[in-house]
Amino acid sequence: MYAFRHKLGMFGMICLALLCALFVPTATALAETRTGPNDTIAFGKYFVQNNQWGKQYNNWGDGYQSITHDASQDGSGAWSTDFHWWNVLSDDAWHIKAWPSIVCGWQWGSWSNNSGLPVHLWDNKNVVTSWHFRMNGGSSYRADAAYDLWLHDESDWYWPTDEIMIWPWWTDEETGAHNGTHIATVTIGGATWDVYKDWASNAQSPRGGWTFWKFIRQGTTTQIDGLNIKDFLMYLQWGLPDGVERVPNARYLTSIQAGSEIWYGNGWFATDLFSVDIS
Repeated sequence: MYAFRHKLGMFGMICLALLCALFVPTATALAETRTGPNDTIAFGKYFVQNNQWGKQYNNWGDGYQSITHDASQDGSGAWSTDFHWWNVLSDDAWHIKAWPSIVCGWQWGSWSNNSGLPVHLWDNKNVVTSWHFRMNGGSSYRADAAYDLWLHDESDWYWPTDEIMIWPWWTDEETGAHNGTHIATVTIGGATWDVYKDWASNAQSPRGGWTFWKFIRQGTTTQIDGLNIKDFLMYLQWGLPDGVERVPNARYLTSIQAGSEIWYGNGWFATDLFSVDIS
């Protein structure tokens, strides 16, 4: 009788273990992958977007990509993209296919939750960000990694007045890193940046487009720690050379995005750490 009970007890324990295994989620079950153009994965005050604007709206190139975020990494802001974009030996090699990225704030009419944005430039808020990333795009790879900031007037929360890109990394000059008019070289956040001004045409915009500012880091890096975006915004308001029209401080910072513009490649881009803190 004792032996029977002992065997039954062991059998029950095995069944209980199997039952627990069925209902306890594994770490991999927390990972979410999206493959559709403009699919998003929201978490905290951010969302990751599977932005494929070049392919989707202009039919540039052939290929596909996906985005992945693991819910266990909500606190680190980690995410990744897997991409396969070709047409290296055609005119499409000169066109951006996609912009997989993380968004804090505005994205063409949509907003992330609890981002703290928009903020008035004249409020002089600290906007401190860190970003650690890595990539492997294969033997034929053209891409960059950049912050993409957007400014708006209060009268129009859809069409921007200014776009500001801060480039810590790029593969080569054919990414357009130094296109536009070079207006200055400045030191911000312990690094030296070449500043360019350009114009982004858009026939649908009531202004015909928006002013495009670029800060290109001298010497690429894949690790940004404690960079205060306020310093770039202050420079555009008060530090530009004579003769260059300044950004009015009545405008609003509406969006802070970080990701990779991809021309072509076959591989992945991963963010291990991303944060934006406004105070």
